[in-house]
Amino acid sequence: MRAWLCVFGLIAACGGATSGRATARLRPDCPRGSLWNGVRCAAVTPAAGELAKGDQELAQGELETALARFRVALQRGPHPYEDHVKLVEKVAIAESFLEEEAEALRWFDLLLALDPGHVLSYETGPKATQPFQKALIAARARPAPEVQVSWPYDLEVSRPVPIDVAVVADPKRFLARATLFARRRGEARFSAVDLALPRRGHESIRLPALATGKPEVMQVYLSAFDRQGNEVLRWASPQHPREIAIAFDPPTPWYKKWWVWAGVGAVVAVGTGIAVFVATDEPPDLIGGGFSF
Repeated sequence: MRAWLCVFGLIAACGGATSGRATARLRPDCPRGSLWNGVRCAAVTPAAGELAKGDQELAQGELETALARFRVALQRGPHPYEDHVKLVEKVAIAESFLEEEAEALRWFDLLLALDPGHVLSYETGPKATQPFQKALIAARARPAPEVQVSWPYDLEVSRPVPIDVAVVADPKRFLARATLFARRRGEARFSAVDLALPRRGHESIRLPALATGKPEVMQVYLSAFDRQGNEVLRWASPQHPREIAIAFDPPTPWYKKWWVWAGVGAVVAVGTGIAVFVATDEPPDLIGGGFSF
């Protein structure tokens, strides 16, 4: 991994552009079971155990106990995306079973913002599916949260890779910051760079040049987080990243450089001038003239 970071130009000693916008310093991706909290990779509390216990309590009719369990588990975040979505869903279902429709609608609304394509099983029961359908109708009337990631197409391995990140829609206003993950295709792990998400406009970053001396493909994906550090949106994913083709423009051989041929031309011109001078201005062997006695 350390060798890859150097290839990717993370520090000045490894190379990288210094003009214009500064080149981003990438950090290693956090290991599984942890999330970046802005300072370090912090361990996350797995939600699977609490989800299983809460489901059992729901099945036994212990609705208040299950709701309290789900809420406490949610507050023990931050959570990765899948756990966060599941906990929000369970809170909404528990509120529905308790016939707290307003609260159920609020939590289902958040669920559909996190996962616009979410489907609630009909086996959950009408107490939950009915408020879910109401929340679904309301959610269709607003734009889904969206982050757009873009880059130019004339990229070259010897130059930094400019990336633009823009918030297209954020109806729930939970998109606070993001992490962009990048790696060369073929590498086992991603590296990461963190950025604040703008309310308007876009944020531009420059990934370090690969500088490998051959064409490359960079793989990228992005995760967005709320103010509590929960993962709330993904653009692409580690399993299905987007790919950026980066060309290699080989250096011009020395014998094709303009200054070489300019020099050759100058030498030829000088040689030609000397030859002309010799041919026209050199004294002849015989000097014309006459004499008489």
